[in-house]
Parts: sequence; C-alpha cells; structure tokens
Amino acid sequence: MVEEDPGLENLLALDGQMFAPKEGYLLKFEVKRVDPTPERPHGISYSLTVHDSSGERIYGMDNAHSVKVGKSGHRGRATEFDHVHQEGPKGKVRPYHYTDAQTLLDDFYKAAWRCMGMEGE
Repeated sequence: MVEEDPGLENLLALDGQMFAPKEGYLLKFEVKRVDPTPERPHGISYSLTVHDSSGERIYGMDNAHSVKVGKSGHRGRATEFDHVHQEGPKGKVRPYHYTDAQTLLDDFYKAAWRCMGMEGE
C-alpha cells in the first residue's frame, strides 16, 4: 500500500492542463494514478513538460521509462523510472529522486521558471 501523499490530489488535478505563464512558453501536465510497481512505487504516472514557441520540449520530468545510471563502464538502469530531461545542446537525461508530489511540483516549477528566464518571479 502506498502511503498517502498530502500534495497528490493537487498534482492529479493538473492532469490535462496547459498553462502559458510567459509568452512563447507552455507548461503541460499529464498525471494519472497507477498501481504501484517497483518502477513507480508512488502509484502515479506523470509527465511535466516545458515547451518553447515552436512546441519543442525544452525541459521535462517524467517516469515513462528507465534511465541509465552510473559512470562510464559501470552503467546500469535505475529501478525507479523517475527522471529529468534537460533539452538543448547537452540534452541530458538524469534520474530524479521522487519524495512526494508537492516536492515534484516545486522542483518542476523552479526548473520551468529557470528555463523561461523567470527565476525569482
């Protein structure tokens, strides 16, 4: 049984929503309850993304697939699917440590504001 997460209902309420907090940018939210698994132990499937004016994703947090972890020569796959996509010339995918729904939202908004040049707003 998954422990109750006080911010989960707020996160789930964002499913299907799109917001344009700044001209030329769009935030998209896809969030669903799922049965807990080793890959999604918190019982949600999510994709939180920032898109530019051409519709290209420039940042994202999701748990749709596994990610490679570890140093070169000692690579493996993370058991949990939570990760971050950093687009652009360096376009890295790195694991994300999910703690709870509110922290996920806070971390996403901080990164989204940074991507849009709105830090501190």
